[in-house]
Amino acid sequence: MVAKLRYLPDLAPGYRRVRRGRGFYYTDSDGRRITDDKKLTRFRALVIPPAWKQVWISPSKRGHLQATGVDEEGRKQYLYHPEWTKERQRKKLKRMVAFGNALPDIRRQIAKDLRVEELTKEKAIAIALKVTEETLIRIGNEQYLRKYGSRGLTTLKKSHVHISESDAVFRFRGKKGVQQEISVRNVKLVAHLLELNRLTGPYLFQYCMEGNRSCRLRAADINAYIQQHTDLKFSSKDYRTWYAGFWAFSLFGRQASCESEKERETTIVSVLDVVSHRLGNTRAVCKHYYVPDSIITAYKDGSLQPYLRNGKRSKRPLTKKETERQLLAFLACSIEEVR
Repeated sequence: MVAKLRYLPDLAPGYRRVRRGRGFYYTDSDGRRITDDKKLTRFRALVIPPAWKQVWISPSKRGHLQATGVDEEGRKQYLYHPEWTKERQRKKLKRMVAFGNALPDIRRQIAKDLRVEELTKEKAIAIALKVTEETLIRIGNEQYLRKYGSRGLTTLKKSHVHISESDAVFRFRGKKGVQQEISVRNVKLVAHLLELNRLTGPYLFQYCMEGNRSCRLRAADINAYIQQHTDLKFSSKDYRTWYAGFWAFSLFGRQASCESEKERETTIVSVLDVVSHRLGNTRAVCKHYYVPDSIITAYKDGSLQPYLRNGKRSKRPLTKKETERQLLAFLACSIEEVR
């Protein structure tokens, strides 16, 4: 727990906001109206959106969760204490840095497993992770398939992909029922997908067992592989988080210099739209859960620019390896700056 903050979920007794005409009044957990000026000042300072219904406000100004409510679309929303938000940002940045530092080891293992002639479990996992790295398709699991009808790599059938010698096109229903159409044009990776496609059985991601039997790959197999070769509790979700940050970082580096705040805001929206499309998410989800706030803030104030160049005089674009190195340097500095 962040120093001096109290963990108080919205199940705890708290204050309520009640609409009255065009305004609101507030009550305690027993329904008594609040008239104390200090409390009212605190409630208003939270700037809870007027459209929220079923508003709960923490009984403590040091509660980690300050308010919750239901928005116009029926989604539950949360307002956290600023210190809690900063601590979550620090943890996210530290995890991204640790994953970025571990990526070379994972990639070396993937390259090694891809060179194996037999279609082993490890090779099938390596192919899945290469697809993840290029497309950020979710790994998927049986629970999501049964409950929502949404698919990911491990639940894709051969009928969900069209493979030619030059490319592979995935078409499937993803999270929240969104139809996905994603192409892979890496010829070597396409060849590996053709190899998978030749196995017997309806699912794409399988491997060979003894006696030439085909066995399905599971999400747990992929996450276990990642953890085995990093000695840390990473999962396939860390790929999506890392590459969301990587793409946003590199896309900002390709943008022309913006003179006005309005131009910068327009650029931020366009970058988030590209990244959210690759993730298969909305712009809001992409910004809130994937792209670190520090990248967007640094782009706004101009402090990101030095990380996006080879040197003071070089105009050559950064390579992927250089971009990842610069992103790691930026994220490491950002951890120290989140105060």
